[in-house]
Amino acid sequence: MMKSVTLRLLLLLLFFLASGCIPTYRLTDAEVFGPPNHQLPQITMDKQSGDIDVRPYVNILQSDENLSGIIEEDEQTAGFSWDVPDYSSGLNIDLTAGNAFAFNLGATYTSQGTRDFWGGNLGIGVFNDDLPTWAWRVDLGVMIQEMAYRLTYDVQPENGDSSRTEVFRGRDSHPNLYAMFTVNSKVKEWPVNVFLNLGMGNKTFFDVSRSVFSSENTTIRFGNTYQFVSPGLIFDLGGGTHILLGYRRQFERAIEVTRGEDGWSEMYVQLQLRANRR
Repeated sequence: MMKSVTLRLLLLLLFFLASGCIPTYRLTDAEVFGPPNHQLPQITMDKQSGDIDVRPYVNILQSDENLSGIIEEDEQTAGFSWDVPDYSSGLNIDLTAGNAFAFNLGATYTSQGTRDFWGGNLGIGVFNDDLPTWAWRVDLGVMIQEMAYRLTYDVQPENGDSSRTEVFRGRDSHPNLYAMFTVNSKVKEWPVNVFLNLGMGNKTFFDVSRSVFSSENTTIRFGNTYQFVSPGLIFDLGGGTHILLGYRRQFERAIEVTRGEDGWSEMYVQLQLRANRR
């Protein structure tokens, strides 16, 4: 009986000692690498059921200054910086289904130093092409974009030992939602038509289980919401082929910016080819 009680007390003591050694991790700095989430303007020009539009494009960043600021994680603030690549490229395919619906899917690629980032999207659009001089379209979809990150933590043991710094590096992808609205003119007599693309979405930068660091099985995540506005020009090359030249201003909302602007400015070129009707 005495041995059993002694064993239980010993186990209880070991439990408390082990509990006292579980460190507290506080995020102090987060660096992320990779492109913003991009959505293409979906112009509507003489659409018919069964049309397949193929759209390669290139985005070019207009600022070489990284976005730096402060984020909030677990009700505590941490430094944040986002190193954005100078360009990104991609390919989008849009399939018209009926007189008012379209499905689109795409892939993106970005190179940044020794890092390559891949992404993709899947969405559905509702459009109106019955008006004589202009058309509109609403799109909803999911985008997945690969990102890399470097997280710096201040580790404070519960037993009172001196704190230390630990760094965790990783890369992963997460699905994020987006919505956008595109309106464009479609006057055949004009040498150049115009469009306006508006949208919003969310983006996950990192989502890491704290069990990576210690026995605490909680999650460390940070995401962002964004809005964008994008006007541009449409050049008709005939045969259902168009070139789009556009400017995009994207606003990042969940970051308290301390250096740089509160988002990104980009120029882009998009080629739209109608694969099934020439």
